[in-house]
Amino acid sequence: MKIKPIIYAVVSLLVIVGLVAYGYGEISLKKVEKTLEEAKEINSNSYLGNIQVLLEEQGDRHYHIDDLSTFDMTHDEYVIGYFSCYPYKTDSKRMTMIGIKGGDYHLFGIKLGDKIDNAADILKQKGYKKKKTTVIREGISAERFKKHDITIEFHTEVGSYTISEIWLTIDTHMRTNPFVQRKL
Repeated sequence: MKIKPIIYAVVSLLVIVGLVAYGYGEISLKKVEKTLEEAKEINSNSYLGNIQVLLEEQGDRHYHIDDLSTFDMTHDEYVIGYFSCYPYKTDSKRMTMIGIKGGDYHLFGIKLGDKIDNAADILKQKGYKKKKTTVIREGISAERFKKHDITIEFHTEVGSYTISEIWLTIDTHMRTNPFVQRKL
């Protein structure tokens, strides 16, 4: 019996399991803190009506689709925000998706009707990195920019450079908080 091949196979298996576990491991607390700081920056330099990035869900002023889905919107219904748990599925619900579909609302001064190139320049100056442009539905493309757990997306008609919708989403990590003690 050759022990070296068995040891090699066991070590290889443990390395693979370790890499997989690391990939699905804990969220970087530093990344969450930076995301929370960026949310404050967005809220200070944007006009979204009564909607705020990562605002904790409070009271009954929100609309409920079902037990899991909650949303809020501006009085004119041009800005809508959806709640989900952040950063962990065991944490309180926060505003993690916001869409601007009309009105004079803005994100870092970027409004509907602005040119995509100008919007890209503003976000790049703020440290956002451009991601792949994709067609999200027939005739509509999306330019995405990412920083920490935040993605900002500008919708335009295919071939156009004029922003027709703005979406901001927070990557939610649907994992259990490892710091919460569980009762058995």
